Amino acid sequence: MLFLRKFAYFILVNSLHSNFKVTVRGVEKIPDCLAAMIVANHSSYLDVFMLGIAFYGQLPKIRWVISKENYDLWYLRWFYAIFRVIPVTKGTTEKIREAMTEGCWIIMFPEGAKQWCSRRKRKQYRLRTGAAVIALSTGFPIIPVLIQGADKVLPPRSFRLNKRQPITVSIGQSFSYSPVKDALPDQDQLRKVTAEVMQHIRHAATPSLPLANNSGEALQPRVT
Repeated sequence: MLFLRKFAYFILVNSLHSNFKVTVRGVEKIPDCLAAMIVANHSSYLDVFMLGIAFYGQLPKIRWVISKENYDLWYLRWFYAIFRVIPVTKGTTEKIREAMTEGCWIIMFPEGAKQWCSRRKRKQYRLRTGAAVIALSTGFPIIPVLIQGADKVLPPRSFRLNKRQPITVSIGQSFSYSPVKDALPDQDQLRKVTAEVMQHIRHAATPSLPLANNSGEALQPRVT
């Protein structure tokens, strides 16, 4: 299965590079560690493949965390048959912890796909706090990634590709949180950490600028 996974991604990566202009920045920032959590913005189905290109060297260890809704889509079954995924169900948090302890790299999208694939354009969806739960319970490095242009190449709810639009994948400086072991973090703390994670994602393309949260207060990144 590992050979099939590598072969499938080799074909896919070469196809993407030959048909689209994909630029990956910050590869040198990928930490040399047992396990890590990759967090990225999410605006297109292409985001999954862009992360596969950026973290090709870690592909054998990578597992994607996906929503139950997407896991049930029949036309994505081929992807799940080749690549290891963790659907969001009861007990997902513990499964992710176990996978990271065993040396897996986890990919999560705090925004989720509903932000852009839902037909309810006016509906606002909350950020998912799953990444914050894992960050506060494991202490493993978090790698923020900003993907720009993928939604222009493959717009939401469309299968028409715009090959002229470039895609840039910016890998930011990894950071981490001290694990909370005494008690489970409350929702306010989870929302705060999630907001910080999103700021790190947006900051990945402009590392020279200071980090700040939504209120303008400077953040202190826990660089790893």
